Amino acid sequence: MHAHAHGHAIRPLVWAFAITFFIFLIELAGGVWSGSLALIADAMHMAVDLAAMGIGLFAAWAAGRPADDRRTFGYHRVEVLAALANGVALWIIVGVILHEAWLRYNAPQDIRVVEMIAIAAVGLLANLISAALLFKHSYGNMNVRGVMLHVLSDALGSVGAIAAGVALWMTGWKGADPIASVFICAIISIASFKLIREAIHILLEGAPSHVDLGALRRELANIDGVVDVHDLHIWSLCSENVSMSGHLVVGSGHDGHSVRRAAQKTLSDAFGISHVTLQIEKKSGEVPK
Repeated sequence: MHAHAHGHAIRPLVWAFAITFFIFLIELAGGVWSGSLALIADAMHMAVDLAAMGIGLFAAWAAGRPADDRRTFGYHRVEVLAALANGVALWIIVGVILHEAWLRYNAPQDIRVVEMIAIAAVGLLANLISAALLFKHSYGNMNVRGVMLHVLSDALGSVGAIAAGVALWMTGWKGADPIASVFICAIISIASFKLIREAIHILLEGAPSHVDLGALRRELANIDGVVDVHDLHIWSLCSENVSMSGHLVVGSGHDGHSVRRAAQKTLSDAFGISHVTLQIEKKSGEVPK
């Protein structure tokens, strides 16, 4: 089932890659032709997007591979690594664009305004189509969400380029183009920060943000027969795969297997955690059943 879900995630990534590659060529050629840094900046951002989508496609394929003797948890973490790589790549391109914007602001260049606006509008439409293809697969899949963030930040970049073109057309102020590039950089940085933070949290084996550990502990402690809960560990292999392990101390007169089954049902129903390892212990001096 999990591999089937990854197969569904690959198709929109392929379509988004094809659309982005086509618009990248148009915006790069159009930016050079029109002299617009905002268009060139958006095209360079799209180049990073293409690399990100390539990584995303590989990650989606790898995550669907079965576990083996060397990778007993499978390859789910490839998606997290891809998301982290995508976020870092976005920050690198921000630095390049900001440097070029500073140079362009101090030495403005002539720009073909009408061509700039028309090409940016085509880029915006293409990005919105790609985002729509990816949207329904982005929930619970960090890899697809990372690629979608690239696409959405591209769309905002196109909006910035259109706004710069309109401002330049109406006022003749050439500084609008590099300032629009700075706006694009701000949007990219904000969009990527949360993605990087979440990826690092998973790689550090942090507890998933949607799981309240205190509430989980209380639910387990309230199961009939449980007298103590300890050594709880909750982590994620990827954004959609949560695992847990822990120890339950069971009182006298209670069957450990029944308590374990009740605990597993509670964890699945209340917290959506299905991959659970529970060690049953008896109170001191008692032998576990």
